[in-house]
Formats: sequence, structure tokens, C-alpha cells
Amino acid sequence: MWTEARADGRLPAHARLPAVLCLPMLQPDQGEPGTMKKTIIGAVLCLVAAYGYSKLRHVDLADVGTSRSAWAAPEPATAAPARYSCDGRTHCSHMRSCEEATYFIQNCPGTQMDGDNDGIPCEQQWCG
Repeated sequence: MWTEARADGRLPAHARLPAVLCLPMLQPDQGEPGTMKKTIIGAVLCLVAAYGYSKLRHVDLADVGTSRSAWAAPEPATAAPARYSCDGRTHCSHMRSCEEATYFIQNCPGTQMDGDNDGIPCEQQWCG
């Protein structure tokens, strides 16, 4: 809530602006009739303004970024060119690296490089 004071008794920075603006309204002039009514109305208006100000100050920046990106032009979806291609090789002896063997077992059908089916190909030659 916006009325939380810090350990030293001062209001946090986001609450000071409404408090400074409302202080003159909360100091009634004692000799004038209807002063109490004006003071109460002024206090209520200040509280509403301070509450709105604190809510406005705490707008989630993630939402602001999301709404901004919604208006931005979408980036074209382009797949990065593959370093390897499924060319019929199926055995570890045909591979040149662990990275290449991993690509093949994840993207190419019929490979025979993961004997224990643990997702790690060529454990004795490349990925062991």
C-alpha cells in the first residue's frame, strides 16, 4: 500500500508526490464555516489521487514490453541452416563427431548409433 513508511518514518518516494500536493488542502482555516466538510472532501480526493498514482507507478513493465512488441513488425521465422543433412549414414563409423552423431539420431530415420537407447549416440567412439 502507498502509505507504508520507511524505518526512518518518511514516506517512500512514490508516495511523497501525492502527500506534498495534498498537505495545503488538509490544513483547515479555523474561522470559516464549512471548513471541516471541505477538509474531509479534500482528504478523500487526496487519498483517491494517491492510490491512483501508486497504482500507476507500479504498472508491470513486462506488460508494457508485451504491448509494445505487439505493435512491432513480426520477425520472419527462418530456420538456421543445418550443418548436417540426412544422407543415409546410419552407423558411428560414418560420423566425424559427437555433434554430428547426435544430429543424426535426433533428425534422421533408421540410425543405429544408440545401442542402449539412452539418447547418447556413439558412446564408445565419439560421445563417451
